[in-house]
Amino acid sequence: MRQLANNDTILDFIISLLIIYLLFPPLLYDARAATAALDDGVIAHFPARVGRYGQQVTVRAHIADDIEIEKVTLVVENGNKPLRGKMPRLSQAGEVPVSGQAIRDASVRTGPAANKNIKGRLTPGEYMQIAGEKNDYYRGVSASGIKGFVLKQDIEIINTGSAYAVTLPSSITSRSILTYHIEAQDSKGNIIRTDKVSMRLLTEEEIDMFMAGYGGPATVPAPLYKKPLFWVGMAAIAGGAYIYSSDRDGENENLTTAEVMVEWE
Repeated sequence: MRQLANNDTILDFIISLLIIYLLFPPLLYDARAATAALDDGVIAHFPARVGRYGQQVTVRAHIADDIEIEKVTLVVENGNKPLRGKMPRLSQAGEVPVSGQAIRDASVRTGPAANKNIKGRLTPGEYMQIAGEKNDYYRGVSASGIKGFVLKQDIEIINTGSAYAVTLPSSITSRSILTYHIEAQDSKGNIIRTDKVSMRLLTEEEIDMFMAGYGGPATVPAPLYKKPLFWVGMAAIAGGAYIYSSDRDGENENLTTAEVMVEWE
């Protein structure tokens, strides 16, 4: 006779599926950069994979000055009526790097410091899209898809441009997933769009759960530790906490780039 699954097993399975559901969108975008090119112009934008539910989120992009940009727009998916808001040019940022090339073997780290973990390496001549900088590091993604921070001394800048940014209010970030793309229009009316970006917005309860799994044992009923699916879930939680904590390395740099709020169409 076939044995039916008991309630504990079913509960473990549901919990594991929920954790995977929460983490899958951020993991999917981990190795992708929202980049685009129009003639000689380039948009470099590297989104955070997670953020806080109902909190302000700053979106920033570096756009090359090889073409004359008329306007830059952030388009947020909102059912059948997308929200469109202008991304102002950050004149105070001055000229910013947009793309570069490694001049030697270079480490890509999770944060702008020598003690941060190494995610991968750039080989000499490998290109890197650059969407920010902090301390002595550029923040961007390599041609091979490695996202992180690289020492400025290891990168030769190829293309420069201007920074554009906007801060999304809590009314727009009060959702579980924020999906958007960036559009730039040149003086001839041509429009370039980045890839679609999805950011998982976590509640305080979800963040606490992730950080408990990452920083120490979570408080759960003892029998769960004996279940294989529990450890699958805990691995996912630890991964989510790592994503959240590593993304915060670039958070301060992003938040200081724009205190601009705009009206959304």
